[in-house]
Amino acid sequence: MTYSIHPEAREEFKRAFARYETNEEGLGDRFSNEFYAALDRMVSFPQSWPVFEKDERRVLFNIFP
Repeated sequence: MTYSIHPEAREEFKRAFARYETNEEGLGDRFSNEFYAALDRMVSFPQSWPVFEKDERRVLFNIFP
């Protein structure tokens, strides 16, 4: 299965990483790990999450809002 990350989402990820890392050293890395774990779950089980819009789905993180 292939996936793509929208350029705006990629920028949002970078901003969130920087914000978490500013709040606490290492927290940005924990956020990044959670992001990629969620991405792995999405790729492994693509039908597990409800349709968000048309053919798009959204998965929530376990730890970060």
